Amino acid sequence: MRRSVITVAALAVGLLPAASAAAAHSRAACTEGMSKINGVQVRTFCGPARATVAIGGRGYAFTQGSCTRTADYFSINIGATEIGASNPTKPYFGIFVGRMPGTSLPRAGRDGVYANAVIGFHSGAMRASVKGTLKLTNGRSKGTFTGSLILKSGAASGSFSC
Repeated sequence: MRRSVITVAALAVGLLPAASAAAAHSRAACTEGMSKINGVQVRTFCGPARATVAIGGRGYAFTQGSCTRTADYFSINIGATEIGASNPTKPYFGIFVGRMPGTSLPRAGRDGVYANAVIGFHSGAMRASVKGTLKLTNGRSKGTFTGSLILKSGAASGSFSC
């Protein structure tokens, strides 16, 4: 499980551009970018993106994030990812679906249903990675997902908007 969450986090750090200065000023409560907290590299995401996750009868909500849409892939990153931390303390939610640069995975360049989505999140003591089906709608600005937990038994579902 940890490896999958770290993979999602690594994708987020390597693929997403920083927010524009104008957008950063409009969200004074959130400072986007890389920082170091207690010796750990932290990538913070800001913006209007939000998501909810249901797992094992419990719900989790995530706010302050951004989406990236290219001809090859879709990704959403919300919260902050603590790179290399074995017990992250900050909430994080991320999805990546489509063709990662340098691979031959199927593209995710339009609305539709994609069976190869990777979803990772952590909030408090809950850490989970999900491999599942993602439905992108509204110009890839909204979506839903369902899938099986990786390295745990159970299922997860949720929704998001950019």
